[in-house]
Amino acid sequence: MKTGAGPRRSSKKLDALLASRRPDRILLIGYAGALAPELKIGDLVVLQEASIFGEHNANRQPLDQVEITEGYDLKYSSELFNLIQRAGIRAHCGKGLTSPFILGNPDQKRILYRRFEALTIDMETAAMARVARAAGGVPLACVRAISDEVDDEVLAPFSYDPGTSKWCRATRVLGAGNWRDRFKSWREHAGKARVSLEGFLQICFETWATGDPDSSWLSSKQPPRHQDTSS
Repeated sequence: MKTGAGPRRSSKKLDALLASRRPDRILLIGYAGALAPELKIGDLVVLQEASIFGEHNANRQPLDQVEITEGYDLKYSSELFNLIQRAGIRAHCGKGLTSPFILGNPDQKRILYRRFEALTIDMETAAMARVARAAGGVPLACVRAISDEVDDEVLAPFSYDPGTSKWCRATRVLGAGNWRDRFKSWREHAGKARVSLEGFLQICFETWATGDPDSSWLSSKQPPRHQDTSS
């Protein structure tokens, strides 16, 4: 299922799916922005926990005052982390944040990392985890590929800015300039992230196709939470 971007859209898509069928488990993959300085383009991050923030009055609050609404534990982190390592891809494991708005300004990313010590920022994971839990606790796992590093400014013109009007935001986007290079950079970063996800999925399908009896993904048992943050 292709969810589309944003917590509302992805939640509605998953909710509709779960109303008509009941999967044993869900693997969510996609891109994410880096909050931790050690993350590089194309790195993969297995999320152990996803928290959503900024759902209430966020458009009137400075980012250093926006609070987390809810957090959700995600599943299968140890097995997925090990599969990424077997694929020869840089792997990390830790917490992620879900935001209802774009955050592409490096200063904003540093604020979030300092406040919450999360590795990544995306716009879907925690919202979808909430839907999965409400549907009877369908286990949900998530692997994100880094498509922009902390210091990247490709998405900065679209980034969250509390208290500004739509006109001011539009003026900022139009005045950013250098769009050809920005778009080229974004495509290159997304391409590297996509290659990493493809490599990860290939090793997953090859492993699971063998019916490995030790695989938590193929059985009903849950693995222990992975404690390392990177490798």
